[in-house]
Amino acid sequence: MKNDPTQYLLPALKLTGAAALVYTAYHFMQKFGIFSTAEEREAAKLVEAAGKDASVVDDKNALLAFNPNYRDALIKAYKAKTGKTFDTKKQLGQLTYTAFADIAFNIKNAKGTFKDDNNKLYGQFRRIQTQFQLSDVSSIFNKAYKQDLLEYIRSFTNPTELAVVLKMVKGMPQYL
Repeated sequence: MKNDPTQYLLPALKLTGAAALVYTAYHFMQKFGIFSTAEEREAAKLVEAAGKDASVVDDKNALLAFNPNYRDALIKAYKAKTGKTFDTKKQLGQLTYTAFADIAFNIKNAKGTFKDDNNKLYGQFRRIQTQFQLSDVSSIFNKAYKQDLLEYIRSFTNPTELAVVLKMVKGMPQYL
């Protein structure tokens, strides 16, 4: 029985089982945060930046716009910078508060039971033109759903999908 083909079967099964165990363990540890990818670490840094003090305008940190109170800081900074009264109607642009509520509703509904609609999420952020408007949407979202907008988005997006949203926000001007 020198050339018995089944002699390699048991070692092959053991090797396959060990590989499956390592693969499963790695993904399990990654899911629970024991291992993190570079994207996850970058997203965590950005989210931390969004959580900083929003009472003062920071030109380098557009992610503060996720804070519902950031709009007040933008109004004060605008007055200090230009000496003019902040025109809230102008800053709303083509959007109304009803449109902001619609954006908040659509962001809430982008999270699905089995499949999330990231295109719906991205579409809502394309509708928002400025950090001022995002702060208003954040405020409406917070009041309507009793949740932080950014934390809610993090709850159903992976780091790559979150990075797309954060990149859009970073490209937004503070006001019109």
